[in-house]
Amino acid sequence: MVEYKGVKSVVHAAVSAGVPRIVLLSMYMVTRTTSVEYKWLNKFKKAMYWKRRGEQEFIRLCKNSRTRSPSSSSSSSSSSSSKPSYYTVIRAGGATGEKGFGMQNVTLRQGDYIRGSLPMEDLASVTVASLYTKETRDTVFEVVTGNEGLHRGFSKLRHGHDGSSEECPPEDLHLARRA
Repeated sequence: MVEYKGVKSVVHAAVSAGVPRIVLLSMYMVTRTTSVEYKWLNKFKKAMYWKRRGEQEFIRLCKNSRTRSPSSSSSSSSSSSSKPSYYTVIRAGGATGEKGFGMQNVTLRQGDYIRGSLPMEDLASVTVASLYTKETRDTVFEVVTGNEGLHRGFSKLRHGHDGSSEECPPEDLHLARRA
């Protein structure tokens, strides 16, 4: 439940302060309730369930920041902002402590079907790059070590993606298999 309550509190504060871009780091397979990863991690206080709920609340709060009327935000509280906040959810593969491979050695997808790992160093680089890239605004994507490259991966993202699971296309079957 920490994944939900903590995310809700922090995002509410960020949206109220008018933070323009907010990135949430999550975990792949969070929508795949029948996957081994989901079942195993969900044994611990429903961690995966609450991670997904946190993602959904994060997206909702960011979207709602754009639908407030200017008069309601100025009269309700001095801490409320009328500036919109935009979301990015990055679902990382299993984080490793090994040295990063570089931004040309990552693969991005949407649909929560890829499996793999990712050095924390590369995850940090993807996170920072996503703050400065219009293609990552208002979207959810997964990232693992691969050979696609960051900029090519960013260019394939669909705006407005809410993180729902999708069927794996045939050309990506190699990314969906367990290692």
